[in-house]
Amino acid sequence: MLEKVPTEPLVDSPLLTYTEAGAYLRKSGRFVRELVYAGELSIRRIGRTPYVHRADLDNYIARVTESGEDARRPEMTPAHKRGAA
Repeated sequence: MLEKVPTEPLVDSPLLTYTEAGAYLRKSGRFVRELVYAGELSIRRIGRTPYVHRADLDNYIARVTESGEDARRPEMTPAHKRGAA
């Protein structure tokens, strides 16, 4: 039987595992690992275990997200394409 992985950290720590960091971003742990491999996020290690710092995740979010009019892309929605045809 598969064991459910907790999405919330077991303790209130600034260091998160890939799975916890993925839950923080509402993505998968694999997505976070790929960001690390691509150099988008840095890690800290305790022993052999890699951790992502919560502040690094917040900085990543601030760097890659769009807000306001920049976030609106009606030309990319299927409804808009139907109206143009």
